[in-house]
Amino acid sequence: MAMITNNILLKSIYLTCCLLFLSSCATEIEQREQLEQPTTGQTVVFGHVDMIIDGEAQEWGFSWAGTKSCCLLILPPDSNHAMTYQINDDGMFYLSLNPGEYQLLGFRFQKDTKSRVGTINGTFNVPADSEAIYIGNITIKMVKGRYKTIVQDDTADPINKYKTKFPQRSGQVITSLLELPDRIGKFDRVIHECNSHWGVDCSDNFNGVTPLSPTVTTQHLMAGKQPFPEIDNLTPTFSWKPAGRSGISYDLIIYEVATYDFGAGVEQTMQGRMVLYEENLLSTTYHLKTPLKQKTRYYWSVRLRDQNTISRWSTYSHFGFYIFYSTSGFGQWFAFSTP
Repeated sequence: MAMITNNILLKSIYLTCCLLFLSSCATEIEQREQLEQPTTGQTVVFGHVDMIIDGEAQEWGFSWAGTKSCCLLILPPDSNHAMTYQINDDGMFYLSLNPGEYQLLGFRFQKDTKSRVGTINGTFNVPADSEAIYIGNITIKMVKGRYKTIVQDDTADPINKYKTKFPQRSGQVITSLLELPDRIGKFDRVIHECNSHWGVDCSDNFNGVTPLSPTVTTQHLMAGKQPFPEIDNLTPTFSWKPAGRSGISYDLIIYEVATYDFGAGVEQTMQGRMVLYEENLLSTTYHLKTPLKQKTRYYWSVRLRDQNTISRWSTYSHFGFYIFYSTSGFGQWFAFSTP
């Protein structure tokens, strides 16, 4: 009887700790990121987000069944560190921003301890001397892990909510919808990078082409962090193993790395501003002509092309087991840093 009582007590303590942990995380995010009062001289940028997963509209907030939250990752001008802005329980978001061009890198959806990061790469501009800008109703539709983003102009309800939240701001609201990027390059069809059509040798580590330079390394990994090996100059040569059949060309892309914090100051990385895109390269070597920035981290990748048929971007995966921990990463882009 005593053993049964102890087991029940331990389970109760465990459940209570889990609920307190989830509650504290939700509270920390809410206090840090939801806008209560705009900064003097800054513009309020606002809009609404709907996330629909497999046909079900998501509701944000904490309940006994768990917690769901979503935040937008906004990259400010002249910075590679994105800010995370929490979406309110009613789907609204309010940002207090200085003038300049901003990039909506993507979103991070959190359900209990599981999270999903998605890219959007939309842009919006905050002009000087503007009091408020509405950038649209943003709908993220996800089906079996794949998603698409839609931006619509439905101003009435969001503007009324904005005016209710900030009644002291009586200036004009400008409608300037978020601009979604065009798809990169010309193509009609996408075939998996490991499909026999391409004649590439996919392995446990590489999907698509195998990079040769800059070297991709998994040595000296820190737990949970991707390595960024340093190259020795600012105009590197990119090279990769060729496909095994004739008539294949290549697309090369380079991004600056963007960072963001999510909970307890943990740094995360994703693709930031695009630096270069070259299409239909016949050679498996490309020498960069314009110097990169000093002491900067970059992502790069290559996809295969057969006229208007392309592969997905090449990635690599790693697994390492160390004395005190193991680390793994799947579907990562090739990475390096400059001196």
